[in-house]
Amino acid sequence: MAAVPSPTRVLFIGLDAMDPDIARDLVARGRLPALASLLGTSAWAETRNPVGLFIGGVWPSFWTGSSPGRHGFHCFLQLIPGTYEVARFDQRDIRHPPFWQTLSEGGLRCAVVDVPITPVTDGTAELQIADWGTHDKMLPFDGWPRRLVSDLRKNFGDHAVSGRCDSYAARGAYGQLRDDLLAGVEGKARLSEQLLLQGNWDLFVTVFGESHCVGHQFWRLRDVSHPAHDKQLAAQLGDPIEDVYAALDAGLVRLLSCVDDDTVVFVLLSHGMGPHNDADHLLAEVLRRIEDADARPPRAVALRERLRRYERRARRWGRASMRSELTTVDGSRRFFRVPNNDAFGGVRFNLVGREPAGRVHPGPELEALVEQLREDLLALTNTATGRPVVTEVIRTSEAYSGDALDMLPDLLVGWSREAPIIEVWSPKTGTVMKHPGAMRSGDHRPDGLVLARGPSINPGPLGHPVSVTDLAPTIAAVLGTSLPDVDGQPVPSLTGALTTGT
Repeated sequence: MAAVPSPTRVLFIGLDAMDPDIARDLVARGRLPALASLLGTSAWAETRNPVGLFIGGVWPSFWTGSSPGRHGFHCFLQLIPGTYEVARFDQRDIRHPPFWQTLSEGGLRCAVVDVPITPVTDGTAELQIADWGTHDKMLPFDGWPRRLVSDLRKNFGDHAVSGRCDSYAARGAYGQLRDDLLAGVEGKARLSEQLLLQGNWDLFVTVFGESHCVGHQFWRLRDVSHPAHDKQLAAQLGDPIEDVYAALDAGLVRLLSCVDDDTVVFVLLSHGMGPHNDADHLLAEVLRRIEDADARPPRAVALRERLRRYERRARRWGRASMRSELTTVDGSRRFFRVPNNDAFGGVRFNLVGREPAGRVHPGPELEALVEQLREDLLALTNTATGRPVVTEVIRTSEAYSGDALDMLPDLLVGWSREAPIIEVWSPKTGTVMKHPGAMRSGDHRPDGLVLARGPSINPGPLGHPVSVTDLAPTIAAVLGTSLPDVDGQPVPSLTGALTTGT
């Protein structure tokens, strides 16, 4: 017997890191019929993700409706403010609640499945699943109501991808990874379908993570110009990116058949994918050489900081249960690298009054140092191409605001992505060389794509980009409510407001 469509009011389907350009190419070639149909019947626009922080910041910015300057999350490793310690961060460190909490408190029925980097809080949604099949799995699989975890394991088992996709690459199990990703798409589609058909949801959200992993691990098979392109493996496996995208399209068909024509449907391709070319692995040494060329830390300061690092290491064991992977940065320096994934490097200034042993005074001294460091970074060239390594240097205080600003790097260093970067040179640094050692051949590009289809939504391109922080208030507006204390604004052309006059 055919499934009976449920009277869901809003269905949101996320395709994590599904590259919009590849998707459009496959639509043109007839490989993604469901997405092709949506493009013809939906309003659509490019999405703008948090500048320089789009890898770790995109999903928290979506579900909080706020920028990283307010929610404070940008990477799985971050500097603990007020210290020189870098530790593992996860969704429990995010300062703002998910938007579906506000909707649930207003009496709406919400079901949320595998939105990346989200906490599970009792009663935040009527039904929630976290980290069953996400790529950025930071915590163990969890859910609400609590019995849901055991019920899902009984009915669906664990997600087909066992552990992290990097571990497959480390042992060369690429065929197994492709098969597990395809099985994972099928499992997520079945799980989502069953929950969706329970019906009467005001909001149903589900996110597929398989498009994220496949782009990281199989870019070198799709891109024949990639230095690590493996013709033999490509002949054996074909194009796993295309295969997973096609499976995701079939998943769209399955879920769209579960809702009626009155349901407003959002589909988000969260951000893109391209070659994993950057110089983040060189940044710490580059910064050290830039500072040593200008002003090497005084011997007494360096010795004092070395002793402090020893003391911090001695105390670290007592904090291991709180923060795993605790490391330190060199507090004797005026500036140093801090983690920010790879696409943009992160730089922190050692500020007087903010850091424990600050060396740079806010005001004219900091301003002069910012400009000098920007000039020095822009002077770096890739010795293999002779072209600049750094495309832009962004000051986060000019791009963001909010009470979590101190949790972010002070500078964001944009890397050229046109070629691999193994060796760089500038007059001040000399030659700096190091192989990145990364197993991932693909890495993220900043912007995504959103589509919205509904009875009062006019199809076609919007003609302007949409911030990812606008999506939560837009969904709330479709449901006849609003969100307090968010950065985003409803997008009228994605709600039908311009058509209905509301």
